[in-house]
Amino acid sequence: MSRRTLLQLLLVLVLPASGSGSALADDDAPAAQPAVKLLDAGVEPRSPLRYRFMGGGVQTFSVIERRSTAVTVDGKPQPTRKSPPIKMTVKLTIMSIDENRNAHCEALCVGVEALADPTLPATTMELMKQSFATLAGVKGECVISNRGEVSGAKVEDKPDLDPYAAEQLENLRQAIARCAMLFPEEPVGAGARWELREKASDAGISAEHVQTVQLKGREEDELDLAYETVTSAPEQDVITPGEAGENVKQHLKSMAGKGRGTLNRYLGWIFPVSGESSATIDIVMQVSGGSAPQEIHQHIETSTTMQSLPAGAGQQHSRPDSAPAH
Repeated sequence: MSRRTLLQLLLVLVLPASGSGSALADDDAPAAQPAVKLLDAGVEPRSPLRYRFMGGGVQTFSVIERRSTAVTVDGKPQPTRKSPPIKMTVKLTIMSIDENRNAHCEALCVGVEALADPTLPATTMELMKQSFATLAGVKGECVISNRGEVSGAKVEDKPDLDPYAAEQLENLRQAIARCAMLFPEEPVGAGARWELREKASDAGISAEHVQTVQLKGREEDELDLAYETVTSAPEQDVITPGEAGENVKQHLKSMAGKGRGTLNRYLGWIFPVSGESSATIDIVMQVSGGSAPQEIHQHIETSTTMQSLPAGAGQQHSRPDSAPAH
């Protein structure tokens, strides 16, 4: 399984589902929309959940990710790999609102940094610092409907990135593609629950993701939400590109992941006001090489903290009482 595929699976577990289709969708394929099913409409009063975008609105948002990976090879434990906390800051500007009430947005990577970690060598931290510096100023774009359907999400290409920067560029792409939460069509009230189900395929692996969202509470345009995500995949052969350009055949024996999170959202903004999430994923893969096949088990734990930056950081974060309803 490629590093990119593994990263995307983790992001599906920790980020809320949007209408962008799966994070595992092939780059050149049209994104399939998740199936949305209302499980419980909640208590009265009920009303549709819809974003209230304003042209020219600017929001600056940061997310901090922590991750550790435990690996066993043929039953023998390997040293656990721990990554330093990585902080990414993104500025999102609503450039215009079209006649269909869709927000056309431009994203800018303000910066990526590895936060202090005394367990890692200073040389590693310096390499990360130099690598992440290449991402400042990278731009992206997307279109978001007032229900939270994200389309046309893309990030400008940056060729010849080292693995550290390439991974964070993928993080940026997914943060843009999943910046909004997809709401049900029906009117809902406090306690409402809905399910988002999506199937995906990337690098030869087919998986299914099911996310259940609950509206814990609502006060006018401010929402408190909780979500749980389950990812699974059947046993299957997986073809991934090798270092020399050849295809490498692996066999996925099992994959199971679960994640949960909480969010505070304001319907005038696209990114959450704040939130946190955690997830684990277990993957058992049989890899054939020049010698006897090896069975590799990866257990990965990750967590994220999300926060819109305080006023005065260059963004418009006022919550207008008279924001136009769309």
